[in-house]
Parts: sequence; C-alpha cells; structure tokens
Amino acid sequence: MATVKRIGQRGLNALRKYFPSIMNMLENYQISNFKAGIKLDELVTGVTVFWATDAGLAPHFVSQCILAKTLKENHFPVILIRCKQNYSRCIVMESVSLSSNKDKKTLTQKQLICNQCQKNMQHMATQYQLPMLDLEDLLEVSMTDLEKCLPQDIDALVNFSYEGLHIGKICAGEVIRTRKKNALDFVNPEECAALRQYILSALTNYLAFKKLSSIVKVGHVAFYGDYAPIIPVAYLAHQNKIPVTNIANASIGNVKRSQVVLMSAYSAHDYFLRLKHWEEMKQYPLTPGQVIDISKDLFERFYSNLFTVFSPNKTQFAQDLLAQFKLNPSRKTIVAFTSSLDEVFAVRLQYEGVGLNVEAFSDTGPFKNQIDWLKHLSEYVEHHDEYQLLIRIHPREGFDGYQVIESEHLMALRQAFADKQYQHVHIIWPCDKISSYDLAEIADLVVVAWTSLGLEVARLGVPVLAAFRYTAYPFGEFIHWQATKDAYFNEIEKLTQYQATSLSTILYAYRWFYIQRLGASVDIQDMAPYHDFNTLPEFKMPAHADKIVEVFTQNKSLFETNMSMQKSNLAEQEEHMLKAQMRKSLFFILTGCVLESDYQFVLFNNEEMDISLAKQYYEAQFATNHTPHILFSIKAGNILLVDKAHSFVKYSPMAARLAQMLA
Repeated sequence: MATVKRIGQRGLNALRKYFPSIMNMLENYQISNFKAGIKLDELVTGVTVFWATDAGLAPHFVSQCILAKTLKENHFPVILIRCKQNYSRCIVMESVSLSSNKDKKTLTQKQLICNQCQKNMQHMATQYQLPMLDLEDLLEVSMTDLEKCLPQDIDALVNFSYEGLHIGKICAGEVIRTRKKNALDFVNPEECAALRQYILSALTNYLAFKKLSSIVKVGHVAFYGDYAPIIPVAYLAHQNKIPVTNIANASIGNVKRSQVVLMSAYSAHDYFLRLKHWEEMKQYPLTPGQVIDISKDLFERFYSNLFTVFSPNKTQFAQDLLAQFKLNPSRKTIVAFTSSLDEVFAVRLQYEGVGLNVEAFSDTGPFKNQIDWLKHLSEYVEHHDEYQLLIRIHPREGFDGYQVIESEHLMALRQAFADKQYQHVHIIWPCDKISSYDLAEIADLVVVAWTSLGLEVARLGVPVLAAFRYTAYPFGEFIHWQATKDAYFNEIEKLTQYQATSLSTILYAYRWFYIQRLGASVDIQDMAPYHDFNTLPEFKMPAHADKIVEVFTQNKSLFETNMSMQKSNLAEQEEHMLKAQMRKSLFFILTGCVLESDYQFVLFNNEEMDISLAKQYYEAQFATNHTPHILFSIKAGNILLVDKAHSFVKYSPMAARLAQMLA
C-alpha cells in the first residue's frame, strides 16, 4: 500500500483547509506526528481533481465548475487546482497573444491577466462552494531554481526530458502551433523564450501533480483541452493508472457550451479511436432531433460569422466565380482546400513526447506533403482537357483575425508556386475575400488535404477526396482516399462523372458527424437554457447527472454510453427527417433563406430552363395551393427555382446534385 513518508507543512495546511474530514480521520487515528507514515486509503478515496489553472478563459472554467459541482452534490469529493501566478506562460496568456518578452509593458499585461484569472477562480469556485488548492502549496522548488535546471542551448531545450517525459517536444508543439511554424528551427528570440516558458509551466504541473498524488489518493483527473502545459498531468496520471478526462465543448454551431464533451486525455487520438466503432455504429440511425441539430450547424457555418470558421461568409453569387476566374462551364471544376500544417505538426510532436503512436500521422500515402500534392494535382489538370482547378489556401495560413502572423507554410507555398504559369489552375490566397463555401458550391469535386471542410460539404452530397489521413475520417462512405498516386488520380476520374448524390452518402456523413462531434457529449442545457456560459449559472442538477457521475467515479466511457443508447428502429424517421432537411438545405443554398417549415418538391421537365414557362406552370398548378410548393428544373450543373417569391436560374452543381437526389 502506498504511503506518504513525509507530508510538508504547506500540504498539511492545504488538507486542513480544504479537507477537514481528512483531518478528522487523522485525529481518530490519534496521529499527532505528521511526519509519520500515513496510509492513503485511510485518508481519502477517489478525489476528483480538476486542473483548472485556465480560469481566465471563463467558458472553459464554467464547464469545469458545473461538472465539479455535479459531483460534489452527489457526495463525491472534488478539488480545483488554482494557479496564483505560478506559470511562466499559459493558454490564457496565449489567447491574447501576450509576448514572451520580459519588458515592463509585457510584465504589466501578464499581471493583469493573472489577476483576472484568479478573480474568476475565486468568484466562481466560491459561488459553487468548491474547494481550491493552490499550485504553490504543492511545489517544493521555486521557479527560479527550476529555470536554472533547463539547458541554454535551444536544441537541447527542444529535446529536454524529465523522468521519461519529453517535455521539450510537447512544448515545442505548442510554439509550433501558436507561431504557425512548420519546422523545429527556433531562431527568433521570442519563440525561444516562449518555448522555455512553456517548459517551465509544464514542469511546474508535473511536479505539482506528483506531489498531490503523494498526499492524497487521486481517483480521477480532469482538465479542459490538451494544451502543452497540461499534458504532463495527463501523462503522469496514466503512468499511475489514474483515469483522465479531457473536457471540451461540442464543435457544433460554432461551439455549443451547453453540450459538454468528456473524452480521453488526447483529443485527436480519441477521434481516431472512434473509427474502430464505425463499422458497427454506422448502422444505427440518428434521432430526428439529432438530424435537425446537425443541419443547423451547416446553416450557421455558412452565414453566421463564427469564430471557429476562418472562411468569409457564403454569398448568393457563387456562380460569379465562373467569370472571375474565366472558368469554362464545359470543363469539370475541381476545388482543392489545403490545411494548416502547423496544427498537425504540433499534435504529432506532442504525441511523440508522451510516447503515443497514431498511425494516421505517418507520412505514408500518395504525396510527400501538401506542396507535392498541389504540384502533382496542378500538372494533372493542365494535361487533361476536361478539368480546371481552383486551389483555396486555408485562410488561417494568413492573418486570421486571431494572430497577425503568416504561417511559414504559406511562405513555402508562395515560393513553390511563384514561377508557375498555369492556364487552368487558379490559386486563391488567404487574403482573397472569397468564401470557401461559394467555391464548394460550384465544384464538381472537392479535394482536401485533411481539413474538416471535407465533412461539412459531404453532408450536402458533394463528392470529396482526401490526400492525407491526418483527420479521423472513415474513408469510403462519404470521403474517399487512395494510397498511391495512380489510384488517387483514377479516383478523380471516377468522382468527377456528374451524377446525383445518394441519400446514403449524406446519411453516413451525418452519422459520422454525430459520432465525432457529439458522440462523447452530455447535454446540460436543461440546467441553464439561455445562459452564455461566460458567467456561472445558478446551479441546478443536470438531467443527465448520472452520466457525468459515471464518467468520473466509475471511469465509464461517455462515448460508449451514448452509443449504446442509439436505437436501431429509427431508420424510417431518420430518412424522413433527412429528406426534409435536404429540401431546406437546397432552398437555403439557392436563396440564403432558412425555411421554418417543409415544402413539396416539384421537378419540372424544362430542357430549355425557360423561366417564363416554369412560372406559367407554377401559376396554373400551385398558386392557390395552401401547401407550399417549390418548382425545380435541372440541367447539368444549372438549376431553376420558381416559387411565390423567387424565379431564377443559377449555376450550382451542389444544388443540382441535391435536387436530382430529391426528385
């Protein structure tokens, strides 16, 4: 049985303050000398520790407080770990792009950030009567002494490890992501300083958790987001066979704060683990409500200026892109969407740091990298008369509204294509105010590096081909991938043959979206239906509190719990609702308007796409009908729409596919 050989006085003070029941136990055992060995199992069993050191990000902390309060009200012990200026650098500082320099202005800004973070923690934890423990009460070494232990050489710093954990790589990943780098070449003094500061913060967490787990028995560890400084806590917990939960909010409709995601320690790895369940779970239909929620996500992404969407809003003028880029309507239009290299590079580094192998992150596949992919794709199009290509460089690669820096990958792309003179290939750079959704609307085929936009447009029946496997997609049903160049380009030929999409393709895209984004989530909206989660709502026991308690006290997988509740007898209801949502989506794509109710779809045989003829037919058949009818005609990628308020013809292969399916 594990024992504590010596409990420091500060640790005892913390226990006395926050766990008086533990001190009562000590008195019952008549232990007066706290230097004696104390059996952990006689002190406390299963404290759930929320490593809530990012309280400055209020929505993150609110989620943790609600979970902790739910456990506490169900009589399970919890504790919140609080930072009181113990970090050299953290995600809260990063969120406001705080410099890593130590000039007076930066230090003043850092002080303000830390003050707000502590204020949030104190106010919210007190409101919910949640116990707190300060990081500094768990540290036996000063930050100054820690910093002296770090190597000065930057390469040695990147390769710095502590007790088998490659903290240098983990923190290098964070700097890679936040500075949009594509290589481990830290030459900029600000980058080097940020790396050192992240390592100090990560090491602080490692030592603090190691001390905490020697004082009390930790039953579960939870934190919000697998950022570099927190990863050592997850690693050490795993080493000690302590369950870990990574908290997030569902990525649907921007971010749905009332939908709390509870997954395993490393988020990207968790998504890939779900692929193992796909063959079984793809057979289970969604509820009508789930279909509606996933459809709303599409509408919001198109037009709502969401902070998780980097593309400009969709417009009603997608067909104008034909003239803007002098596209030939007789050629098939392929639209390529790149991805942010630094993000996947960062995750790969961090997983290497903890010794986690994700096969999909290997470089096996048809192309060496995105530049290699785009060059081969461009040359292929230039040598095939039936194709034309639009390349959309990911908007995040430029000045994205959050970070006023360009990515190193963007610089490499510019250099790689600076001297290329293509006749049928057009590159759209991050600064170009063109909506990715408008581009997808006119595409005969969307090809992606690994961006999530592939899943977004697959939900509307657009054929999608991925070049890399870095995102968790179950290839085959709605997104395709091939292992060799020859197979990849053969797949392009196959997918560009115009045809209506199938309902099953869209259905599988919807089901995977649910599994990936919502499969490990619990809905707490009943607790605070109209709350924005920037402040703490008045607590009310969530309806699904039992799910939360099972995750933290029995180490049950919320994903597996939710999947076990999916019913196999809803296929007819799912199909009915999906068709209704596709009719609304079709109208939405063509008009930009969201219909509150469904309508009767009418396909009118009109080879000449004559608007006058279509209007005459509509007036004769449906003008006085109380049931809403909308009339459509289709010719290749062109679509005609007539109803009481609209009459037009647009070029929209996306809409034409959907209409053909609904006919």
